[in-house]
Amino acid sequence: MRRFGVLVLWVLVGMTFLAGHGAFAQQSGGTTFSGMMPCADCSGIKTVLTLNRDAQGAPSDYTMSETYVGRAVGTSKTSGTWAIVRGDAADKDATVYQLHPSGSSGGGSYLLVDENTLRLLDGNLGELPASIPHTLKSGSNASGVTVVTEQTGGDTSLKVGGVLEVRLEANHTTGYSWVQTPAANPVLTRLGAAAYEAKPAGGKTGVGGVEIWKFKAIEAGKQSLQFEYRRPWEKNAAAAKSVTFSVTVQ
Repeated sequence: MRRFGVLVLWVLVGMTFLAGHGAFAQQSGGTTFSGMMPCADCSGIKTVLTLNRDAQGAPSDYTMSETYVGRAVGTSKTSGTWAIVRGDAADKDATVYQLHPSGSSGGGSYLLVDENTLRLLDGNLGELPASIPHTLKSGSNASGVTVVTEQTGGDTSLKVGGVLEVRLEANHTTGYSWVQTPAANPVLTRLGAAAYEAKPAGGKTGVGGVEIWKFKAIEAGKQSLQFEYRRPWEKNAAAAKSVTFSVTVQ
């Protein structure tokens, strides 16, 4: 019995030592960020990123799911480790989170804007154009939900006080623009006029751009958010196209 007791004691001591040095370190929980990321051949990548930390609060592992909007490729999932580095292309004191996927040589880099916001950086740790979606928000922050044209008919949810950003493909050089149709018993209120951002021309004219609409959730409930694409002077003409988003505010 004495020998057995000594053995148990040594096992406990060993486990305590390893736990303190990370081998048995328990996860202290993670933070989940979500939003739309840019895509070269689709309208955007709906991304959910969870960053986990160990019991001491140090970066440990991550999981990411990516759904390509407008492409029939389903949802891809990756995982790996992540690290905190200092400095980006513009600010040597910036905090950057770098992902290191398992079985891959490269991963994404995200600028820590605040505790609830990550912004994707390019391969040189520089800022991406503001005209493309590249921001992730944590679930503790009610704002930051983004939808795009191809998500029409889908369901979107956010919390009271949160901000919904709607990005609609448009081409103002043709005279067309998006118009919001009135809603009965709205739970969203529009934040100013829609902004238009033209895509980089690359030597071409009439390449179009994106309209960005922002709405604030003012009360719990559901609303059908509808837009029509039309020329303002063609009062009696049918809309060239329309989109509808189902929004639930909790």
